Amino acid sequence: MAYDRQDFPTMRGLNKDMPALNVDTNHWNLMNNIRFKEGLISPVLGHTQVYNVNTVNEPMIGISTITDSNPVWFYQNKIGGLYRCGSSPSVDSVGSLTWTEDSSVCSLNQIIYFNNGTDVPKKIVSGNSAVVVANWPSGLKAKTLRPFKDYLFAMNLTESSVELPSSARWSTASEPNLEPDSWSVSDPAKQSGQVNLADTSGQIVEGLQLRDQFLIYKTDAVYAASYVGGVFVFNFKKVFNNKGALGSNCVQPFEGKHFVVGVDDIYIHDGVQAQSVSDGRVKDSFYGQLTGGSSSQVFVAVNSREKEMWVCYPSSELKTSCNKALVWSWSDNEWHERDIPNCHSIANGIVEPPRNLTWEAQVDALGPITWDNAIGFWNGASYDPRDSGMLMFSEDNKLYNYATSTSFDGIPFEWVMSKDGQDAGTPTSMKFVYSITPLATGVDSSVKVRVGTRQVTGDGITWRPTQTFIVGKAFRSYNKAQGRYMDYQFTGDSSTTSKLKMTGFTVEGNLGGDK
Repeated sequence: MAYDRQDFPTMRGLNKDMPALNVDTNHWNLMNNIRFKEGLISPVLGHTQVYNVNTVNEPMIGISTITDSNPVWFYQNKIGGLYRCGSSPSVDSVGSLTWTEDSSVCSLNQIIYFNNGTDVPKKIVSGNSAVVVANWPSGLKAKTLRPFKDYLFAMNLTESSVELPSSARWSTASEPNLEPDSWSVSDPAKQSGQVNLADTSGQIVEGLQLRDQFLIYKTDAVYAASYVGGVFVFNFKKVFNNKGALGSNCVQPFEGKHFVVGVDDIYIHDGVQAQSVSDGRVKDSFYGQLTGGSSSQVFVAVNSREKEMWVCYPSSELKTSCNKALVWSWSDNEWHERDIPNCHSIANGIVEPPRNLTWEAQVDALGPITWDNAIGFWNGASYDPRDSGMLMFSEDNKLYNYATSTSFDGIPFEWVMSKDGQDAGTPTSMKFVYSITPLATGVDSSVKVRVGTRQVTGDGITWRPTQTFIVGKAFRSYNKAQGRYMDYQFTGDSSTTSKLKMTGFTVEGNLGGDK
């Protein structure tokens, strides 16, 4: 018997916002732990524990630097401890600073600065112990502290108990290995100063360099600070009105632009023009699930190796860390979702495991490793100094290194994608599906295929039995189902699909149906 055939040969990324029938034939309605990349669909990469911090209260934020030619990380935990870890197996305490919801870390001229919005910031120079910043003005507090050129910008201020959420103060220029020598706004001999950006009601939440400007993000506007020198030092102008950032760490740079999670849209801009990358695809579903409590936990991480932006968020109001990421590929302009390991933050830098370890010590330091899941060369350097990895600061009391495994810290994960509400162009007709053929490579990859049926749009799905398709051995998956609307779902386990590459799928059956 000859069957009708419907091809979905070039599937791409995710569209969660449009009704199933309105999503074009090239996009999925559901896509978790699997992504479109350079024309192919494959499972995401996993993570592995690095640096043995299990005995230390959960790590919250951190930053990477180079000390004595070695990559080193400094991080803060939830009870305020400041620690150093790196190529040595040990994790060393370097001081303490109370943890608050405004805590942040940055670096300028080889000095690490930890700030919490309540106390005087602390600095770390050349890997030594954390000490209080010497020249910080008495009575000044800043919710945000960020570098630009040789200056530090303190923003969203409190001065002598007076809140100034629209104010930003900059320091004098600093020299290598030296902190700024003044923050004075009254000494004409100093280049430090202050500005009040109060023409909108929002508060300053972030600041980040874009080319030769420093962009200051409020919740409802964006301003650019340009260095002009002389008496004024910086010139300030508004770049965008009614656009800003949702909160701290909701802005990341890429290829001369900024990626921003705003209050009601996810957008990119070059300092002149802004463009939404979420509207009509993921915006409504993303913002619809955020609440007041969960929105404060949202942050953006950049995966520069794979040209991705991760919008990290908690899946429910009850979560106290981020377990999901909505991921945008700037090379393909496509979205997918993925699970992440209960992260408070994700930082970029060189992630190098301890050196010269025995196999047993390597397992103890890095977590579960076998010959099958080990990546790289034995006893070789695990990093490229030109490359930037991703270190995950997890509520699990662990630090995880991304892209070092095809599992989640030794545990295989499940991926899923589905194309919903398909009517083959005849919504009133009953269809009969005979088989589905994934268009895939990756010999022995095991893909589970199932079909769901509905009689009317909005009706509940009746799922037919799942069939297993083995790439390179099976010709098709026999998924017999009958209905007016069809949902096609594909799932797999990372342990059996690590080499899977898909482009789409083909459906065969009586798809014209009988009216």
